[in-house]
Amino acid sequence: MILSLNQVSKTFKGHFWKKKQPILSNITLNIGDGQVVGIIGHNGAGKTTLFKIITALVSPDSGDICFGKRMGPCPRSQIGFLPENPYFYKYLTAFESLEFYASLFENLALSESNLVEALINVGLPEKVHHQRLNRYSKGMLQRFGFAQALINDPLLVILDEPMSGLDPAGRRDIRQLIEDLKRDGKTIIFSSHILDDVEKLCDSVALLDEGKLIKKIDMDAVAKQSSWSVEYIVGSCEDSRVVRESVYSKNGLHDKIAWVIHQHGTIDNIERVIPPLEEWIIGSRNY
Repeated sequence: MILSLNQVSKTFKGHFWKKKQPILSNITLNIGDGQVVGIIGHNGAGKTTLFKIITALVSPDSGDICFGKRMGPCPRSQIGFLPENPYFYKYLTAFESLEFYASLFENLALSESNLVEALINVGLPEKVHHQRLNRYSKGMLQRFGFAQALINDPLLVILDEPMSGLDPAGRRDIRQLIEDLKRDGKTIIFSSHILDDVEKLCDSVALLDEGKLIKKIDMDAVAKQSSWSVEYIVGSCEDSRVVRESVYSKNGLHDKIAWVIHQHGTIDNIERVIPPLEEWIIGSRNY
């Protein structure tokens, strides 16, 4: 287990005459090594505050955090963080900026070739390495954000709305980067309002609502609830008909195929149907 949160709570007081407002309430969450975990919820549900607590930018009012076997917040040398609205020095080039971020880590000595490789690995070709960041598109800035988050080769990568504002091609590229990180053995936690991206990438999903953890969904359990849509043709040439049926187990699928063959029919199509994530969170409060 790379990260454990036990009964973590946080309150916020906007004005001195107002009562404290709960932002997070008794969050208990365990995240295993090499997993991709999605955090979903409305704006104001507490996702960003949770990330700030994990990265030690904010201290919880109560509760415990454990990074591996170490009690306390994650050591910053072991985490990479891409906030939802990062600010980069727009008059620096990508290479200069990455060189600056690398210098923030003690004992991290990277050569020029290492920095070039880090930018290329996130899909930024060499021809743009010495362009100022104010000339970068939204997608290019997101790629650079990944480069700065990964420059220290972290064990845990935290991404706050990494798909925000991207076109479909940009979202596809960011999904590919996350999949590459998982293959490299990294643990990734990211938030998103786009359930399609969450379904494609995540091993598990945590649903936050009004600062509370409503449920945690194991995507393997979702997959096990899948069904199969079978389309086949039976009957004589003069009286043939196309039939589409749903079956809900592998044994049922095998039986249906055997029946169609016995009837001298033809299987046109078999499609696996996995329940959308939306069905699993429907009924959760306010979502």
